[in-house]
Amino acid sequence: MDSPFTSATRVAIEKMILDHTTTSKYGYFLSEDQLEKLVQTLSAFLATSRDLKARGDQFLQAKGSRTREREFR
Repeated sequence: MDSPFTSATRVAIEKMILDHTTTSKYGYFLSEDQLEKLVQTLSAFLATSRDLKARGDQFLQAKGSRTREREFR
């Protein structure tokens, strides 16, 4: 069973791909323009994901520091 983060990521990526493709009787079609837009969208998604992880890590470190300070008082 996938974690909620993994499931949400999969759904987001699928939506991004579907938003940039056109369906046909043979499957999905991706024009050069749409490919470029998809690459930009995925790049922004990955950058946002990295930023959120970094900020979350900072938050957890700060929270851990405050907890340790209370333990030593």
